[in-house]
Amino acid sequence: MSDKPNWFTRNILPWIHRPGTYSIEDEDGNNIEKDKFKESDNIWSDFHIFDGQWIQLANKVEWYKSPNVPTIYKEHKYIFENIDMSLPYEEFYMENMDSGEFESQMSDTLALPSGKGELKLAPTIATKAPPSGENDFAFVEYNVDLHMKYNMPGGITFLPRVLAYPLNRFFKWAFIHYIGDDMIEYDGEFARNKLYEYFQYIRQYHGEEPMQSKTRESEFKPAVEDGVFFQ
Repeated sequence: MSDKPNWFTRNILPWIHRPGTYSIEDEDGNNIEKDKFKESDNIWSDFHIFDGQWIQLANKVEWYKSPNVPTIYKEHKYIFENIDMSLPYEEFYMENMDSGEFESQMSDTLALPSGKGELKLAPTIATKAPPSGENDFAFVEYNVDLHMKYNMPGGITFLPRVLAYPLNRFFKWAFIHYIGDDMIEYDGEFARNKLYEYFQYIRQYHGEEPMQSKTRESEFKPAVEDGVFFQ
């Protein structure tokens, strides 16, 4: 059991420490410095898109009545190469060997034009009914999530918190006001175009328009006051 920290250790010493330093524990061994300062030490704690976390930008779903269903999964992988991406990573695949039904989840990433982050296309392809008939016709769903993320510098960490915090607040405000807003808008348009290109190739592959299409997009801008991206 640790000794009980005094008032100075609890309230003053953490401000002399640098961001990312968590060395003060209470008498029960709980890291009180980490509990109090970890979130504040991360200048992007309110802006997860800059903190390396995937943020959904859009979701699009299309349905097709398709022949030759058993070949869709195998040939679909190469659609990514047609939109200047690599072969996707297969996250999940399930096939009913008796009925020919299948479901596949895959994802692929691409650097954003800003050079500061990535986009991710994550399709789920699934038959909604078993293939049937001479040409293995089936109802096929393409459900694609579009995500973006950035890995931005974490601010000043070489000064004590009492100096680093106001400087980091100014850095965050200036970055978002002068760079981040336009960067997200430009990169976001690029990412949406990739989603559009993907579905253009899906339509070329099937040689027809979808039976049904549904799109949901999230418009977001950095808001320094409350950290809300999705309005």
